[in-house]
Amino acid sequence: MDVELAAVRDFLAEHEPFSGLPDAVLDALPARMEARYYRRGSVLVEHGAANGYLFVLRSGSVDILDVQGGLVERAEVGESF
Repeated sequence: MDVELAAVRDFLAEHEPFSGLPDAVLDALPARMEARYYRRGSVLVEHGAANGYLFVLRSGSVDILDVQGGLVERAEVGESF
């Protein structure tokens, strides 16, 4: 396994819900993932827009806001939304 993919696999293995997956699934998962980098203040998903992605935070945090812009939750490293 590529060193970068192994690092992603190890990261996932340390965080729920991925930590409960069988080793074979954890080994295969990183190659199927896509890394994206966002600048502070970026909107990742618009309210009401279709979203076919599961985001997993490897660094930083993301504020999840309601339609009025109020903070619902702050997702941190290792969390997904």
